[in-house]
Amino acid sequence: MNKARLLLSLAFVAGAVSLALAHGFVLSRGIGGSGGIPVNTGIPMISGMPQVGQTLTASNGTWSNTPTSYTYQWIDSSTGTISGATASTYVPVTGNIGNTLTVSVVAVNGFGSSLPSTSAATGTVVAAGGILSAYNDVSTNWQKAGLITIGGIPTRTQCGSTLTPSGGDDFAAIQAAINACPAGQFVLLGTGTFNITMSESLLIAKGITLRGSGTCNNGSSPYCPTLLTVSNGELMTYNSGSSCGTDTSHIVPCVLNSVIQMIPTGTFEQAWSGCAYVSDATGCSTAVDADASQGQTTIQVHSLTNFSVGTWVRIDELSGATNQTDPAGGGNVFAATDLTASSGSPATGKVAYGGAGVEDGAGYGALHDRATSEIHLVSAVGAGPCPGANCTLTFDSPLTVAYRTGHSAQVYWPTRQNGTPVPFISQAGVENMSISRATNAPIYMSFCAYCWISHVEAYDWVKGIIVSSSVRSTIVSSYVHDCADCENNGVEYPLAFDGGTTESLMTDNIIYLTGKGMVERASGGGNVISYNFQDSTFYMSNGGIGNYWLDLGINGSHYVGSHHTLFEGNYGSNCEDDDTHGNEVYHTFFRNWCAGLRRPFNDPSFSTATSVTFNASDAPVNDASGNGIGFATGFSYPYSGGTGPKRAVGSMRWAYWMAYVGNVLGESGVTTAGNGWSYQAFNENNKVIWMLGWSGCGGCSDTNLSGVHGTYYLRHGNYDYLNNSIVDFQPGLTHTLPNSFYLSSVPAFFTGTSCTYSWPWVTPTAGSPIQANSCSGSGLPARARFEAGTPFVQP
Repeated sequence: MNKARLLLSLAFVAGAVSLALAHGFVLSRGIGGSGGIPVNTGIPMISGMPQVGQTLTASNGTWSNTPTSYTYQWIDSSTGTISGATASTYVPVTGNIGNTLTVSVVAVNGFGSSLPSTSAATGTVVAAGGILSAYNDVSTNWQKAGLITIGGIPTRTQCGSTLTPSGGDDFAAIQAAINACPAGQFVLLGTGTFNITMSESLLIAKGITLRGSGTCNNGSSPYCPTLLTVSNGELMTYNSGSSCGTDTSHIVPCVLNSVIQMIPTGTFEQAWSGCAYVSDATGCSTAVDADASQGQTTIQVHSLTNFSVGTWVRIDELSGATNQTDPAGGGNVFAATDLTASSGSPATGKVAYGGAGVEDGAGYGALHDRATSEIHLVSAVGAGPCPGANCTLTFDSPLTVAYRTGHSAQVYWPTRQNGTPVPFISQAGVENMSISRATNAPIYMSFCAYCWISHVEAYDWVKGIIVSSSVRSTIVSSYVHDCADCENNGVEYPLAFDGGTTESLMTDNIIYLTGKGMVERASGGGNVISYNFQDSTFYMSNGGIGNYWLDLGINGSHYVGSHHTLFEGNYGSNCEDDDTHGNEVYHTFFRNWCAGLRRPFNDPSFSTATSVTFNASDAPVNDASGNGIGFATGFSYPYSGGTGPKRAVGSMRWAYWMAYVGNVLGESGVTTAGNGWSYQAFNENNKVIWMLGWSGCGGCSDTNLSGVHGTYYLRHGNYDYLNNSIVDFQPGLTHTLPNSFYLSSVPAFFTGTSCTYSWPWVTPTAGSPIQANSCSGSGLPARARFEAGTPFVQP
């Protein structure tokens, strides 16, 4: 090389170095290859509430070349780099209000520093103080719901060969593949129909994934290329009671089994400290030795035996129920003495049973009279001695409600029913398949942590998907529809969070043609039910009620004890909690669209050719036509009494300390005074926006739940289509609503293939209370998929 060319080359390199340094890049040997500096493979994420005084936490993202440390820089969308904000956490200040925040992460290893990787932006930072009372606000727990703390559903590699359908019974082959698969990998089912019988149930007892092949984009059910069906299971005869067999000419008695069980033991062998579910468990586990309040992370216990860091534990208490005067009238209610306390603080169970005494909840994972409960991860164990002040357990998230020594509060460890300890399963999943003809739930999950059900279609089932005694687990982007025995017998519920289930997430699902929208029975605190599309509840023509009855839509109820669930961003025929089997407390309904009625549909118990009541002319159901067109058992069609009760929000008696904030209520042009709608009523009525405190007790109503504003509930910033405005702003509270009570930025499923989606999509304080997508379809992704006829492919 001659001297001129050498000087020119040196000048070029010097210029490149200067340019790189001017832009903040760090030069190092190795650019992303093996042995070089770290290279980003997944951007950082921010968790937490973008609110003044609340802590935001940055994940590192994912990187190649094994970083040994990280540096952070928080950035304000308006003012730029925030001076001194160089930790993995950041607490927004007043200067951030109205702006969004990002974090830039640099990974470091022995070869040098990476290029920066910047997170997605948070939502707009809002002022401190917020809207929710402290006894409602368990946002620290909501922000841990589902898989957020482990970075979402993990990437996995396949174990073994892809299975293919045999044409016969595939149970043994699938179970053998599951048993042989190492934790952290997946079993892949090929395309086609895999058969098991109703006497068989696939068991996933470790952290593996059972996955179907291809993309779930078939034109009708089964929507997924992989179908797992019970060959002699439920038949869609819509007869009263279940009908099973290979076909309608070979009906046999049903054998009750879940198609898939995600549990660490054999069928229903799991227990808490070996305690019985149906008798008093007091004294069979470890007592709480000092009152524990909402928000505490450390509790004092009587013994540390059987507890260690990393153990998932249950904490609960007796209800303390005695006969109390029923505030709804009609005599007494068997309830806690503080049921009608004049303040929601302190946050306690405040249980009221639906009957004359304790109602057994063993089938829902509730220990006898211990429905108020939650599940936590032990992060530290005290030094002892026990009993004593240092005999303590520390959890990695706070208690959502108080647990009191006067109510014999206890802590349990997971066991088999014989008392043998058994750890929770961690990170088990079912993905990308259709499941049909289940006789006792398509999927039953219990004693599972960080487990998931993703992109699963479940149809023609008895009992829907059940998550019981689990924690930080997820049902996401799934389609649950067409219950096979849709009558009032407890098997018509599509999705359930039961038995102390805590900090779990039900999001972006479609729920259609089921008896209720969902249920929560004795569930723990910190659960989130968000961005689901729910519609067309019905009871079949041969089931003793009929489709005229408009049942629960978006709700967290149907057995006593559930508390502190966040319902956010859903569409439902109504939003409420019932008093059947008891009450629920401290739920929050935020930015939901609660329609007040069902969209027109055809009752499948009339329109399905195999139904014993097939009669297509009686199938149409239309709540919006006059007083409603529908069928009632024992009456001619259409039922002269119409359909209903039609209500947008209808939480029943004893549903205390609920928060209803920023929802949109009713349907534009439908729920109007001209169509007979009114704003509120406090007993069972029809065509009403607010129907709080009602009950099926013959016109009685809970006077504690009457009025636009009251002591026992919060109504604030709810837009309704009767007034075409917001008429319930609470004095002294801000009119500026946060985007979310649990998310810091837009969820990933708000991205379409050809349409764009605004988030949040429910905007009661904006010019348009409901946002459409850019293709003039629904702004709720799950509804947009349903209405496009592609329940797993986003328009």
